Amino acid sequence: MALVGTHLDEAIISSIEETKLHPGLGVMLTSAVTAYRWRCFGQALEGGADLLILCISSGGVGWAIDRMVEAEASVLPVVMITKGLAPRGASLEVLPRVVAKEFEKRTSRQLSVMAVGGPCIVRELPGVRIPLPPDLAI
Repeated sequence: MALVGTHLDEAIISSIEETKLHPGLGVMLTSAVTAYRWRCFGQALEGGADLLILCISSGGVGWAIDRMVEAEASVLPVVMITKGLAPRGASLEVLPRVVAKEFEKRTSRQLSVMAVGGPCIVRELPGVRIPLPPDLAI
């Protein structure tokens, strides 16, 4: 499994490389997880990935599209944990549709994009619910 951080995740990627600890989640990752810096997005996909999971903030969707276009990731199905809407003229569009349309516009290739629905807090993703500090506003 490859885990790619954004340009904002350098400290997290360093920690995972050195100790396998994801400091933001307080979770030790297994040896099956390899951490990559954002510049190595394409390299992370070279090992024969079956699926690309985007688990980023809605503000990072444009960044992810740029990386996917650069890496020519069209052969992979994409699952988005990211939720949200993007303004499109006088209407709104769900982010998975934005990703698919923008990828096709820039590459002339179709991309299969699915979304995970329901409440999701990044701290719940490792399978262990980690209590949040009471003063944290989400």
